[in-house]
Amino acid sequence: MKNSIITLFMSISLYSFSQTNTWNGSTDNDWHKACNWSLNAIPVSTHNVVIPTVGTYPLITGNAHCRTLSITSTATNTLTINSSGGGNLCVSSTNGGACSTTLTDNGGCAVPGSAFGSGGCGTCTLGVFTCLFPIPASGDCISLNNPTDFDITLNIAGASGTVYPPPCGSFSPSTTLLIPAMSTRSLCFNVPSGCCPFTNAEPINIPWTSTDGFSGNTTVIIRTDID
Repeated sequence: MKNSIITLFMSISLYSFSQTNTWNGSTDNDWHKACNWSLNAIPVSTHNVVIPTVGTYPLITGNAHCRTLSITSTATNTLTINSSGGGNLCVSSTNGGACSTTLTDNGGCAVPGSAFGSGGCGTCTLGVFTCLFPIPASGDCISLNNPTDFDITLNIAGASGTVYPPPCGSFSPSTTLLIPAMSTRSLCFNVPSGCCPFTNAEPINIPWTSTDGFSGNTTVIIRTDID
């Protein structure tokens, strides 16, 4: 038989006090991909696996492990084990111990652009620029980290704020800043000699877009010390 299908409600409870890992099928039907699970990890022999009602249900094509299995969805074909393709579900036990087979990891989980969040550093602070005359030419930089699998582009020219653009001082680069996937780039604010760009800490919003379609804003605060 090519496929063994477990349907409706099934609960295998061998022992308790383990971590619950819930199937969400956010990427596809592959049991062996971390991004399809609530813990962002493929279930191991210490996980209580729960399969609720979702749009996509898991297919096991390799070595799969769990501690307990609970299928709470009333849908049919909620779990398919492709035995002819090497599918094998091992449920650990108190007598036989944890599963000994090598867990199958099919990878393929890209980190989405949304993981860039508010801009790679939360709310970033640039400066401090001292407004005591005469002010030397000065500048300060921050590092923006892109932890995703997609390129992020900051639209520097589209930055906005209550008092932005200032009467003097500017970002470098001044138009766009490309942060390639899994990379870090610097964003600087330059202040010419004799210039005080702001009178206090001013937040500036810089819009960004990702090559997978996500977008957001990076908040940069320019601090100026006028004392």
